[in-house]
This record gives sequence, C-alpha cells and structure tokens, in this order.
Amino acid sequence: MDVINADQVAKNLWVGGVPVDPAAVDRNFDALVLSPREFQDVFPAHKFPGTVVIHAPIQDGKPTNEEKAIALRAAIQVFELNRDGRKVLVTCAKGVNRSALIAAMAMLISGLPLKKALGNIRKYRKPLSGAEPLFNPYFQKFLQSVEEAFSTSTRTDSQSAEPAAQSPTAASAA
Repeated sequence: MDVINADQVAKNLWVGGVPVDPAAVDRNFDALVLSPREFQDVFPAHKFPGTVVIHAPIQDGKPTNEEKAIALRAAIQVFELNRDGRKVLVTCAKGVNRSALIAAMAMLISGLPLKKALGNIRKYRKPLSGAEPLFNPYFQKFLQSVEEAFSTSTRTDSQSAEPAAQSPTAASAA
C-alpha cells in the first residue's frame, strides 16, 4: 500500500504535501497539481509519466494578481478533471494553504458554498504539521471574492459535498 501525505476532501479530490514518491502518485492519481513555487524545478512533469501535471506556482503569503490568476486556472482544471471522474491530488509544501486554496476554489466552481468547501477541507485534511488548513488570511479573503464572482454564474453541481470512501491506496502518513 502506498502512503501519501494527502487526505481526501471531496469525491476524487485530495489535498496534500509535496509528493516525495512520483511512482506512488502515478499509481494512485490521474492528475497532480504542484502549487509550491519553490518546488517547480524539483518536480518536472516527466517525473510523473502516467499523470497529468499542472504547475501552479504560487507563494504562501499575499498572492499577487498573477498568482491569483494561476490559482484560479489550476482550480478550473481541477474542477474539469474532477467532473470527468479523474482522481486529482493538489499539493503544496505541507498541504495546508496553497493546495487547500486551489481545492476550495475547485469546489466553489462546482457549486459548493465556501463555508461547506472550507468545512470539508478542515474536517478531512489532517496535515502532519498539525496546522489548520487555510489559515492564510489573504487566501481566505481571495476565496470570498471567488465565491462572490461565482455566485452569480451558472454552476454545475458535480462535486460531492462529502468524500467518498474510495481511498484504498492513498492514505495519510501517520
């Protein structure tokens, strides 16, 4: 059984820390989002030959407008992959802020209210650091603006509010 520092936060959607074992990612996921700016060169796409790799380099702090756009584009891709039934792992250095930001935005795009998306992430994501996911106040504010923007658009409700018990090989490291 592969052990990956990730937790399932919704149907076909996991949030986790940096993937230290590319082969385990290939065996367990259809797509991988790499959001830590500092690890973009460490994990080039060719290290994950069986996985769609989305590079979304953002810093864990106050995001620039460019980083907001990068995160939103990644969230749209996550939503589309997830809608098609593909298993997606969204990562950052510790699986706390940047990965949770992108996952929460994907859930918002799917029609889940922000309160429920944050609730799922905070309920199911148990980072090794013990930190509460999405504690970055700038990301929280950005998520509120994204929710406002999507609240007026037509949304597809394909993201389950609760994660399905379907994680036979991906598990949190204890």
